[in-house]
Amino acid sequence: MLLLHFRCHRHLLFGVFFILFSLTIIAQSALAQSWVNYKDEDGIFYAVIPDNYKINKKRLRVDESTVLTTTETTATIDNTDFIDILKRYAIKYDQTFAHSIPQEDLPDLIEKDLNKYIRYYQSIGGAVREKDIGGFNGQPGGEIVMAYRDDDEKLLSTRIRILYSDTTRLEQIYTGPEDMMFDHRAKTFFDSLRLKDGRTLFEGDANQDWKTTTSPFELFTIDAPGKAPPYVPNDIEITHNNKVERLSLKIYDPVYDNILFYNVYGYRFNTIMNMEHVQLALMKKHLKKFRVDMRQLKFSQSSKNAHPVLGTTMHFTPPKAYPYMNTIKLNAYYHGPYLVVQEMVGRNAHVESVLARRMLKLINFTPAEAHKKYTAEKRGQAQE
Repeated sequence: MLLLHFRCHRHLLFGVFFILFSLTIIAQSALAQSWVNYKDEDGIFYAVIPDNYKINKKRLRVDESTVLTTTETTATIDNTDFIDILKRYAIKYDQTFAHSIPQEDLPDLIEKDLNKYIRYYQSIGGAVREKDIGGFNGQPGGEIVMAYRDDDEKLLSTRIRILYSDTTRLEQIYTGPEDMMFDHRAKTFFDSLRLKDGRTLFEGDANQDWKTTTSPFELFTIDAPGKAPPYVPNDIEITHNNKVERLSLKIYDPVYDNILFYNVYGYRFNTIMNMEHVQLALMKKHLKKFRVDMRQLKFSQSSKNAHPVLGTTMHFTPPKAYPYMNTIKLNAYYHGPYLVVQEMVGRNAHVESVLARRMLKLINFTPAEAHKKYTAEKRGQAQE
């Protein structure tokens, strides 16, 4: 009996020793990972994060003083060698190229952002543990906690908080063991974050990231952003036949998940174009494809480099394929049998943005060069 008691006591001591040893290892691992007061180099946010952070930053210059920025700052605490615990921290933000984000847009944007993550985790068998929409650290936003199992059937959780400023959406994400979603480190990570209002101001060459493109007819040149994901997924697409040419560019807003379509058309007609011809062409080839109330149609008149310019901006009922699309802006340049039409289509806030206005401004109408090229083409065809 005494021997049995001694053995039980020895096992108990061993168990206590093992627990103390494990706690010591955990404490040493925690101490080995330092945390720092991190400030985003563009001044958009600051937070307390692990000091082994990595940054992935992408920019698109809008003009000489402003850039659009999308940034992801990530850090990992890996204790899998000791206690099989892996924690991942991330702070991601994207900026809209609309002038600002109206307060009335925020409820739908926050729900859309949270639902994106909910759908993803539910697709891998996860479930919503918590969901809260309101204010966090002085900013409007929402938060969810998703529980799921990894490939080894280990139960994990991800805590996702969405915050908005006047121009920026920020996503704060923490992934780790389910029982550590609200521990002291998680509290520090989430409570320390502060999101600032305003845009990224960074002086530089206004033409950085922008390219000059000449149309196939040599009827015009435009300056527009080159490929710069996520804002510009691809370079300008060029198509043409003998009568019509088109340069197309898509500008993506990751905050709204919307596309701004910028198309520039060049036309060769068999008649000398006057104002009435141009108005009819705009209505038939550009406005008719949208549900535009022609009774509200008005044209402005101006000139550029001695060539007449007609312009109009119209609002319309969004098509089913693009439920956010409600505005079209047209500028038409004409001379002789040649017509060039700039077409900007999308959400009104994007069509009227600084980025869109700069693209519309940077066009050079060159009908003389186009006529030389067209004459040479016809001469070559006649000789064949």
